[in-house]
Amino acid sequence: FKKSDIEDLLAEGKTSAARTAASAWRRAQPKNPTAYLLLAKANFQLGELVETKRILEELIEFSPDSKFAARPYLERIEESLEKNKPRAVQ
Repeated sequence: FKKSDIEDLLAEGKTSAARTAASAWRRAQPKNPTAYLLLAKANFQLGELVETKRILEELIEFSPDSKFAARPYLERIEESLEKNKPRAVQ
């Protein structure tokens, strides 16, 4: 798997294909932070915020240095989830 191939798929709007490729890459190399980041990016672009958050948290757990790359996504996810959280009816 090549990082550039997955990035090209994302840039071309072929997000589902990018997610499939990144997921396969992550399975093949489960300790490769780049595979996790690209999988998270694809899920984020597909609007799969909860799954994106789970992937990034898993990444940070085994690769604490990756938190700097993951932080912007996590912040945007938290904002989106908070904004879309159901509110109690008064």
